Amino acid sequence: MSMRVVSFVALVVVGLVSSVAFAAGGDGGSHTPPMLEVLAYLLNFLIYASLVVFFAGKPIKAYFDQRRAVIADQIEASRKLHDEAKATLEEYGARLAAFDKERDAILAEFRAAGEAEASRIVAEAEAQAAKVRRDASDLADREQRMARTGLEQRLVDRAVEVAVDELGRQLNPMMQSRLIDRSIDSLADAERS
Repeated sequence: MSMRVVSFVALVVVGLVSSVAFAAGGDGGSHTPPMLEVLAYLLNFLIYASLVVFFAGKPIKAYFDQRRAVIADQIEASRKLHDEAKATLEEYGARLAAFDKERDAILAEFRAAGEAEASRIVAEAEAQAAKVRRDASDLADREQRMARTGLEQRLVDRAVEVAVDELGRQLNPMMQSRLIDRSIDSLADAERS
């Protein structure tokens, strides 16, 4: 049998023997135990304690030593986990602070980029508006020149018509025919040359 079983059986036997001795007590008249009975209880306890120490002392001591070692290991593991958790918390706190700074920097960068883009769009729109104004001004000048040229052409044509009419009235038909012949001859000479 194992040491534990023997220890358990010895404890049970001692416990039963002492309870039988106590139950067989006496005449029942006096409630105060006599000195001999007290010594018997003390002797029973000392025997019981000695048996417990003799049979179960080493296993109990080993159990409590092992339990103490397990608890110490668990406390040390808990302390390490606590320190790691603390370090992780500090790391995440630092990361969070860095994240806030990075977020603020990114937001500032995007704001600056947005303002630059808005300025670029406004400048581009102003440049396009200036170009449209210049194009409109150029078109108006061109239209004005074309209208002036057309008007001048009409005026010249009308002046020629008036001059021809006036000359026609002043010249007689014979002179007209000579002028026409001369004009035709000069045109023919110009073509030959």
